Formats: sequence, C-alpha cells, structure tokens
Amino acid sequence: MYQRLFAWGCAVLVVAVAVSASACASTTSPPASTPTLSANLKAQESSPAATKSAPQPTAPSSASPKTVGTPGAPNLASPSKVNFGMIPAVMAAPSYVAFEKGYLKNEAIELGIEGFPDTVKIMTLVATGKLQLGQVTMGVAAFNAFARKADMVIVASANQEASTYMVVRKDLVDSGAVKSVADLKGRKVALNGKGTVLEYSLSKVLEKGNVKMADVDIPILPWPEMVVALQNKAIDAGLIAEPLASKAVSVGAGVILKEAHVPRGQYGTILANSIWARENPQVVVNYLVGYLKALREMNEGKLNHDPVALGIVSKYTKTPIETLEKIPGPYWDPNGRLDKKSIQDVQQFFIENKAVQYTEPIPLNSMIDESYLEKALAIVGTEPKQ
Repeated sequence: MYQRLFAWGCAVLVVAVAVSASACASTTSPPASTPTLSANLKAQESSPAATKSAPQPTAPSSASPKTVGTPGAPNLASPSKVNFGMIPAVMAAPSYVAFEKGYLKNEAIELGIEGFPDTVKIMTLVATGKLQLGQVTMGVAAFNAFARKADMVIVASANQEASTYMVVRKDLVDSGAVKSVADLKGRKVALNGKGTVLEYSLSKVLEKGNVKMADVDIPILPWPEMVVALQNKAIDAGLIAEPLASKAVSVGAGVILKEAHVPRGQYGTILANSIWARENPQVVVNYLVGYLKALREMNEGKLNHDPVALGIVSKYTKTPIETLEKIPGPYWDPNGRLDKKSIQDVQQFFIENKAVQYTEPIPLNSMIDESYLEKALAIVGTEPKQ
C-alpha cells in the first residue's frame, strides 16, 4: 500500500510499476551486489545527517552456526543469506532490531538489506526474485501484480498503524475557517501518491466529515514538500506521516486535526518471493521467529522506552532520538497476523474507483500464505491481541 526517503521514510509512492508474472524468476541465493546491513550501516554512519548520539546496540550473538537457533526449533545448520527490501522508517523497526540484537543471527539468518523510497520498487524486486523478502503496502501496483499471478506471497503482517495525520494550515485553524473535517470540502488536501493505501486512508478520513474524495482538490506532493506548501499557503491541508507531521506543527506551518487521525488497518505486509519461499520454507520461518521476538519488545509504545531499540532505529532511519521519543510508536499485531478485512476493504476501494486492472476481487488465499507464520508461532508462542 507505501513511499520516499525522509527521516523515517519521507518519500512518495509515485510510480505504479507493472509486474509481469512471466518476468518473475526463482532465486535461492542473493545477488552478490546487494549490500549487507553492515555495509549499509557504514555508509549511513559516514553521512552528514545530524542526530543525537545513539546508544550502542547490543552486539549480535557470536554463537556457532552449529548451535544457532531457538531451542527445539528445526533451524538450519549454517546461516542463510536473505536480502530484504524496506523503506528506512520506524515501521520497519522490528527487522532492524531483530538484526542488531542478534535475534536473526540466532535463527541462522544473515540479513542483507536495501533501502528504497517507495514500496512499489520493493514489490517488483521481490516478485522478480532479486529480493527474497520485503516490507510493502497493498496499493494498486501490488493488487495488479497479484492479479497477474506474480511470484510473490504475503507471509505476515507488518505495521497496522500509519502514524499519519491530517495537518491543516495554522492560519485556517486560528481564524476558525477549518474546525473539523467537514470544513475541508472544496479545499486543497495534499496526498503523497495515487494508488497507495493512503489514498484509501484519505477517503476514510474525509468520510468523518461527510466529505467525498470528489469534494476536494488533491494535489500530489512528497511529504517534505507538503510542509513547505503549508507554509507558503499553496495547500490547505495534507495527509502527512510522522515525523514530518510534527515538524509542520513545530515550525508553525500547520495544526494536526485530531478527529482526522488515520484509523488502524493493514498498512504494511511482509512479502516473500513465492518460489524462493516454497524452496526455503525453514528460512522464512526462522526469519519470522526473530522478527516476532523484536516486534513484541517494541509494540504498544514500548519502543519509546527502549534506549537500545531507539538507538538502532535512529541509526538506520537518520531520525534524531529526541524526535522518536515524542512520536507514538506504530502498532504491530503481536502475532504477526494480518487484518484480512482491511486488505479486502482496500482492494474493494480500488475496484470501485476503477484503479486496478480487474473487476472481481482477488481471493485472499491467492495472496496470503500463513503456514510459515503459524510454524513460527508454534516456536515463540502466541500473545493476546491488544
């Protein structure tokens, strides 16, 4: 459904890249040119981005490959290389933390990662086998790819909260011209991309004021540019992700409209190349074991009180720790289970708006395979959903 390289991922989903099923190829080993997390980290640490000095993350376990793995779990005898694509954002924190704290190494996973400004590119590379796994959103490009039976499958849930807010120009709020969502009718409300899950989210936010998408002008702008546009009065409001929503407020450009908070839904998913996953099922399970362990440590706001995790997220997203501490952490389902109704609702929205290349909904079981997740949960156990 998400897209951009701002502090936590301030980029825009700008292209609906077509993925042809005939172009999809199997891969059982990562391309040699793909950088590892360690290589990317060195490159990031040499960049001039100014952040508060981060606490040093816990070093990964030095356990021998012959002894790695959760006790009782049928892990591999030697580390498996896995290339993972994601937007450098707090929503991807479980994977960063699972790597840095050694949870993935303990599950015999040698993680390589590539950062991208939008998830359409990630999806394309997963479907063609150039990445084994990726964190993506369910937008028009993804649904069209599934309709063409691309070689990809959703194996688990990622973030179920968008951390995105309706930010209205401060002068409009101060004057009383905009007091609620209903007052946005006829105004310019910016979005970061068409065909994304946030287009669906904007429709749900506007519904709170009985406003339809056709009732507003929707310029397409990257999130950083929305802040400037609010300052210049080029737009009246914008659906902006954190930390840029807070930045707009701090510089006096806008005010967050509290009633317009984007509702929970299936905003992020863990996507796998389906051929690779079938050929390497235990690698997928092992990854999800480490992923779930890290996720549970940070969920329900616990990230904000974990200095080590904050340091890791700050390091990879180039977001100051002071900013991360003030922002409510995303919500992840503690068991990695998907909100299937949300996926169905988003798909139906795009069908009704003729944004996708088909007219009948794609069955969820042709997009999702929960067998890997269930095996991972058999190892780590299940937790009550909050």
